[in-house]
Amino acid sequence: MKSKEKLRKMRVDIRLGLTAKELAKKYNISEVAARNYRTHYLKAIKRQKELKVNANY
Repeated sequence: MKSKEKLRKMRVDIRLGLTAKELAKKYNISEVAARNYRTHYLKAIKRQKELKVNANY
């Protein structure tokens, strides 16, 4: 699997609520890498939501 494709699928799984341990096992990456990617991606989603809310006013 190519890395861009892998990341796209990981993002979908993160939005579906997979834990770092589940992501690590599914995508054959370290648990630390999965946790870091998951944390940063969730923070980015949160920031985008906040920006959208603020942009409406």
